[in-house]
Amino acid sequence: MDLHSPAPVSGAGSILTLLTTAAAAVERAVDTALAPFGLDQMSLALLEQLEQRPLSPAELALASGSPGSEVKATLPGLEARGYLGRSDTSAGRPAALALSDSGR
Repeated sequence: MDLHSPAPVSGAGSILTLLTTAAAAVERAVDTALAPFGLDQMSLALLEQLEQRPLSPAELALASGSPGSEVKATLPGLEARGYLGRSDTSAGRPAALALSDSGR
């Protein structure tokens, strides 16, 4: 499908199909652009939240609107790539996650 010259559409079903196809194409393009950095859309969303302030993993899940299990699965890769680090814990609280210089 050529998104610059789409075929004529008629009816709500055709418009929905066109929009869904366009959204999928955008998602693929974003994932392709992020891949060389070892990132995906979830990783980028988490980094964007941490740009505001350090957060615990649970706070990060709430702030991003993502399931905690997906956030916890994504964090080790971000840490391994040096995009974020954990602050020292105090008073039994979980370590806060913060962006590193390379994560900015």
